[in-house]
Amino acid sequence: MLRNIKDLRGYMVSAFDGDVGTIDQAYFDDEAWGVRYLVVETGNWLSNRQVLISPYSVKRTDAESNIVHVNLTRQQVRDSPNIDMHKPVSRQYEIQYLRHYNYPTYWGGANLWGMGAWPAFDPTDTATDPEPDSPPCAGRPHVEPSGDVHLRSTDEVMGYHIKTIDGTTPVHRGYEVALHEYYGKDGYWSRGEPASRDAAL
Repeated sequence: MLRNIKDLRGYMVSAFDGDVGTIDQAYFDDEAWGVRYLVVETGNWLSNRQVLISPYSVKRTDAESNIVHVNLTRQQVRDSPNIDMHKPVSRQYEIQYLRHYNYPTYWGGANLWGMGAWPAFDPTDTATDPEPDSPPCAGRPHVEPSGDVHLRSTDEVMGYHIKTIDGTTPVHRGYEVALHEYYGKDGYWSRGEPASRDAAL
């Protein structure tokens, strides 16, 4: 099931130990067309700071109660790198962010999420991705992180005209995405059988 990203605005993001905040928008990759981060308004508990939540952390969604459950603690979110939402998300920031959560990079592989088609990884694998300045892992291509990050805000592109092959220009009125739920071991995403339904984002 696909849902317009506008419908997610206001969804609560819930960590293991309490609420993190509400979804405001998303950042997507304008080359691979994958959602990379949810932008979450934290409200009073973090002085209205905005934070990024990666699909790597999404456990499931509850459409009836408008909640996205994530495999994070509030302290992890509190300690995450600050971001200036008025500036483009730099690759340097992404590396810092991914290191904080111990997530692999999504760039440098043949698939939408690096070496995989879904935002799934084994948190016990110490060699999920090389450090930016270290040699590549055996059997994995080494790709230097590009300085030109192709991340766009879903709010930014609302109303854009889309140029088609036949010359027509429909107006972009929404962005539909789907995050697939996976059964996880110890609360983490795993490469296994998908759950009985898609977590529609």
